[in-house]
Amino acid sequence: GFAGIYFEKVLKQTKQSIWIRNIQLGLFGGIASIVTMLVKDGDTLRERGFFHGYTMLVVFVVCLQASTGLIVAMVVKYTDNIVKAFAGALAIIGASLTSVVLFNLDADSSFVFGAMLVVTASYIYGTRGPKKHSK
Repeated sequence: GFAGIYFEKVLKQTKQSIWIRNIQLGLFGGIASIVTMLVKDGDTLRERGFFHGYTMLVVFVVCLQASTGLIVAMVVKYTDNIVKAFAGALAIIGASLTSVVLFNLDADSSFVFGAMLVVTASYIYGTRGPKKHSK
């Protein structure tokens, strides 16, 4: 929660573009990932190369993940962290419903109840917005 609120504050209070801010944030994660990869799988990387086993599907998923990062940054910059959380929850519900149709996932009563709560909360927030505190 704190990280999300801090991320929103940084995006809204700085003059950097979303592109530059995402590059800056990505560098930290990228450096940590490269170090971890080299420590854990350095021998395999030297033997087979970094792109061993990559398919077009893998490249597609990497591109989707990159675009998701940009979309999340735009949602947080132009709305707020609560909208991002609701969007994430709705995306999970959508993916789960797709799994019910395509893969015969058994959605139990707790899933249905949780999905109804998320949809209701999203609707209420969308129609009424956050409560404004008077000073």
